[in-house]
Amino acid sequence: MTHVSSNSTLFFKFFLPVFWTVFFTAFLLALLFFTDADYVGQVPMFMARVLNVVFLAAGLTFFYLYVYPLKRVEMHPDYFIVTDYFKNFKYTYQSVASIKERDWYFFKIYTVVLKEAGSFGRKIHFIGSRKRFKKFRAAHPALFADIYRGL
Repeated sequence: MTHVSSNSTLFFKFFLPVFWTVFFTAFLLALLFFTDADYVGQVPMFMARVLNVVFLAAGLTFFYLYVYPLKRVEMHPDYFIVTDYFKNFKYTYQSVASIKERDWYFFKIYTVVLKEAGSFGRKIHFIGSRKRFKKFRAAHPALFADIYRGL
């Protein structure tokens, strides 16, 4: 069993969204209830409050759409296991339509597209460990011959 997703998945999935949300929610509460100033720097208080609400909503939307779907993936020559740190599901390679790779400079996002929707949906996204995924793919080229769509 090879853990092919990055160890940073836990940080991006849980720690970053929680701390970001707590910080900016506390800042919004401070602006709404605990500040009686007319300006924040050169920005009128009303505009600062509106901008903070928009920024908080945009961040929460980003986390929901792009960070929350990240999973942890472990691969074996016969199957692979996908977890969201609460539930684990086993899939076979026969159920995979394709595996796509996107390079985001600091990390690579892999998308496993299933032929039919599984427990986590039809697409499974994970941040791949460059070394471990490449090593597993090199050790088992027959598994990825028809399904891997690299850059």
